[in-house]
Amino acid sequence: MSTQHVSAVVATVSCLLAAGGAFAASGSGSQRDDASITSDVQQQLSKDPNTSGRQITVNTSDGVVDLSGMVSSATEKAKASQDAHQVKGVVEVKNHLRIVQ
Repeated sequence: MSTQHVSAVVATVSCLLAAGGAFAASGSGSQRDDASITSDVQQQLSKDPNTSGRQITVNTSDGVVDLSGMVSSATEKAKASQDAHQVKGVVEVKNHLRIVQ
């Protein structure tokens, strides 16, 4: 292989690696900020008739959503977790909702 051919191969591989790294850094796997996740979870909860109007506090840290407050049934508690899991960027949901009657 000639020196010129090796140089062309090295340059091509370098460009492909650089492009791949840039794509990975800004690709679809990038994280959403916690404030946006919290807002979207709150909106999701307010749209759901099972959880709408409930006193549910939402806090998010590094994509982990923490639900706290009170609901009146196990169904409402489970539905709140499901709603939170549907939001883009949620990594985990910690459901600390208490059932009161």
